[in-house]
Amino acid sequence: MFDTSTIALGPRKFWIGILLISQMSLGLLVILVPMPYLALLLLPIPLVIIYHKPLLGYLVLIAFLPNYGIDLYKIGGTMDVSLLEPAVFIALIGLCMQFLKERKLRIHVTEVEITLFLLYAWAACSILWSPDKTRAFQQIIKISIGYVIYMLSITMIKDKKDFNTVVGMWLFLILVMSAVSILEVFGGGFSAADKYIFTPGYDKIHKDVRTTAMFEGADMVGFLTSFTVIIFISYLLFTPRGRLRTTLYVGVLLALFMLITAMARKSFLGLGASLFFMILFLPRESSKRLLWYISGAFGLILLVLLTLGTAGFLEALGERLSSLFMEPTEAAKNRMEAWQVGFMLFAQSPVLGSGLGSFFHIAVETESHLRFPHSFFVFIISELGLIGFSLFLLLIFQTGRRFAMLKKNTPHEATKILAVGITAGLISILVQMGFRSISLTDPTFWGFLGLALAFLKISSSDLGTRVTR
Repeated sequence: MFDTSTIALGPRKFWIGILLISQMSLGLLVILVPMPYLALLLLPIPLVIIYHKPLLGYLVLIAFLPNYGIDLYKIGGTMDVSLLEPAVFIALIGLCMQFLKERKLRIHVTEVEITLFLLYAWAACSILWSPDKTRAFQQIIKISIGYVIYMLSITMIKDKKDFNTVVGMWLFLILVMSAVSILEVFGGGFSAADKYIFTPGYDKIHKDVRTTAMFEGADMVGFLTSFTVIIFISYLLFTPRGRLRTTLYVGVLLALFMLITAMARKSFLGLGASLFFMILFLPRESSKRLLWYISGAFGLILLVLLTLGTAGFLEALGERLSSLFMEPTEAAKNRMEAWQVGFMLFAQSPVLGSGLGSFFHIAVETESHLRFPHSFFVFIISELGLIGFSLFLLLIFQTGRRFAMLKKNTPHEATKILAVGITAGLISILVQMGFRSISLTDPTFWGFLGLALAFLKISSSDLGTRVTR
């Protein structure tokens, strides 16, 4: 890790005056900027408050990491500006406030950050041979935003208090989502499922039945809850009795209810893999408690669905679960066709890849049903080739080794449990990458990866060593 310091920046009263002028300037954006939605979002930002607590800027960002499917503005009619971009700007303001308060900027750099930068640089270079340079340029901008989210995470989360605060924000987001999902399921999901007519083959279940909880689709709900629930369970395993423990267990219950009613098959697989990993690597007593918590939570949810749910909803859920054991050509026909397009691209340029945006380009030409590969691994081998894939494998190895070393060296039980839990959350994401179009542009992925590496940074610092060897 390298720490860089700056010289004194002058009296704080001077900078507070600058903040007040900046606040007034943001208000003028309503008139001056041809993006009124952006101006309205920035207008109520209390910069002085963010100056007092810079982490608040980052907490705002967490709320907008998931995809809500809301576009504020389109650049050139194709590239969308969503709620995420203003939220990233607010987090950057928080970073600036932190810099002004502390008069120094500490940048955390390990082999993981170097590998991530090399992967980013390779993706940027692939624009040179991409068949669709406009889309490739748009995609590298989205990847850049994700990389900024990661760097904000590892820079602004400085200690355990910050880490716990950020996890608390994730918990708050889950609780809000849960309230919406309950309204969706009881307000329309149960009745909508009764209108479906199921056949002996695979029948697709749409958003009228599945929980979307404010987001663009049910898959976003499953993806988000599949790894956050693991973190909440990890906290449960070492948190003493009290209100916080009760809140965590309620959060776990509601998150699992959302995940089940979202019926995201890839998220079922991801959660199952992460729970299996935790049972294997947690201390024996913690593994026993984990089994009790999970069994109790699933038992309560099943009781609710059996007593309050409709026959149609239970049949729809059964249809989604049974499809995990069907032939892929039946349960995921369009996805298999998209993968064939990706493998065709890989065969054309296996080492370098065909460049960012090439999958969409060829999918349009071949009239594929899906314009995206719906698999991160198909994306990376087809667009970034074996070089990009190798860099990603190196990133997995480096991150996994650092977590293994932390678990081995730390004397603290809570740190060991969280190390296993966060690793399990990353495993859940890896499993879902096989069936999800993350494409290095998913901000939720970058947010959780940043949270994971921030935990490594903090825990390594507490041990008085860098867990990198």
